[in-house]
Amino acid sequence: ATVNKDTHEIKLGHGKVSAQGPRTGAPGLPVVDLLAKDKLSMTAGHIFRVITAGGPSRVMSAYTLQVPDVRDRWAIAAYIKDEQKKAGN
Repeated sequence: ATVNKDTHEIKLGHGKVSAQGPRTGAPGLPVVDLLAKDKLSMTAGHIFRVITAGGPSRVMSAYTLQVPDVRDRWAIAAYIKDEQKKAGN
């Protein structure tokens, strides 16, 4: 996983989550806008669990192999929450 703070993109295996600009995903898979109003209430713990275990609908699979360090997964969750707080203002 990589975070580009200039473009606000978090690049995971299937595509990228972006605060600005285009959002891309694997063919046939929807990309969730984590800055959408209905996602702003997600806790950092919930985001961490989705990164670790995958999403409930299995649209996003677990990323423990791609992001093996727990600290990195928490850093990604914290970054997403920070961007959500900015989007919510």
